[in-house]
Parts: sequence; C-alpha cells; structure tokens
Amino acid sequence: MVTKAIPKVTAWSYSRWNDHSGNDGCPQRFKWTHLDKSYLKAHPIVKGPALVRGTAIHKLAEDYVAAARAPAMSTELMLFKEEFAMLRKVKAIPEGKMQFDNMWRPLTDWFEPRVWLRTVLDAHYRRKIGKTTQREVVIDYKTGKSLADDLQFHLYGASGLSQWPEVQEVEVQIWYTDQGVLAPEKPLVYGREELPEMQKAWEKRIIPMLTDKRFSPRPGAYCRYCNFSKSKGGPCSF
Repeated sequence: MVTKAIPKVTAWSYSRWNDHSGNDGCPQRFKWTHLDKSYLKAHPIVKGPALVRGTAIHKLAEDYVAAARAPAMSTELMLFKEEFAMLRKVKAIPEGKMQFDNMWRPLTDWFEPRVWLRTVLDAHYRRKIGKTTQREVVIDYKTGKSLADDLQFHLYGASGLSQWPEVQEVEVQIWYTDQGVLAPEKPLVYGREELPEMQKAWEKRIIPMLTDKRFSPRPGAYCRYCNFSKSKGGPCSF
C-alpha cells in the first residue's frame, strides 16, 4: 500500500500558524484544513451564522471606506461612525494585502511561488508624528466576542515594518465593531529598531509548523466544536 505524502508547509499566515500552534490549535486539524483537503471536498464545512455575519460586516466596512462617495452608514458600523468617517477623510486603504519571501522582502503577487508569509489588513493609513516621524496605522475589525491575540498585534507590526521601510513606526489597532471598543487602550506602536528581533521571534515561532511531519492530533476542550471530531462523524479519533 502506497501512503500518500503530506504536502510540506511552505507558506504561512497568522491564521495558519494559529490553527497549527495557537492555544486552540491542532496539527491534525491543520493538515486536513490546509494541506490534505480530500475530506473537505467530500464533506464541505457549512459556515455558521457568526462567520457569515462577520464576513458580511467586513465587506460593509470595506465598501464604505473604498466608496467614491460615502454611502449610508450601516447599523452594524454605527458604533465606529466617527472612526470610519476618519478613514475616508485620510483616504485609508481597505483590504490591504502583503506578501513576503523568507527574507521578509515584499513581493508583488499574492500567489507567487516564492511567497512565504501572507498578511491581510482590514485597513491602513499613514500619519505624521511630530515633524519627521512617519507612522503607518493598521486596523483589524472584529465582530462578536472574539479577542485578538497579542501575537496577532505583533505580526501586524512586523509585517508593516517589513512592507514599508520608509516608515519609522507601525501602530496596531483592533476595532470591536459590536462593542464599540478600540483596543488596546493605549496606542500600541512598534518602532523600526524592534524589527530584527520581531522577525527572529516569528522565524523561531513557526519552526514546529514548517517542520511538522506527523501532524498529530492535540485533543482539548475545543474538540467539541471541530468539524473533524468523531462526535460529528469526522475522521478524527477524538
């Protein structure tokens, strides 16, 4: 019997790393989701109401910021009415995609074979701090009660500093659109002098994912929600 080889992980993102190695990550679930998708083809995952709603609200925000003329503000965005108006005023860029090779050098094509890291920003804009400091502000929208991981902030900072060598700082913001909460409370700013150590930290952090050959299951409380779980008729033994 010939065993099908598992594809090697050559490109990653925060969500991919989180699926494999995060607090609720599971290497086996990661394999079935991102590498060996044969089960997904036979048993497509139906998106839950929360995910469908979140995707729709992200699209409303993207369209509002990008529109040539400001459309009517949807009720889902009203708690950030002033902030979204500001994004239009400063001509923020919605749905910003960044891709890098394994030397953290920016690439132009999302699907280029050399891509090693992909990062998506819901919006970003540039502002001047004082007379000389250029700061890029990057924003991520979140719906529901999900909380951003500190490491997500960190990767946004590392990606932004790598993408824009002309800026001295990157500020990261999370907008919780359902609660009207902007996090963190104090501005989270990463300086250019921090970039080498930030890059090294991520290069070390992703080693287990990039070198994994077994993709063993990591059972936990989150198994009850997993579409691959035994209780849901999936292929997993847990």
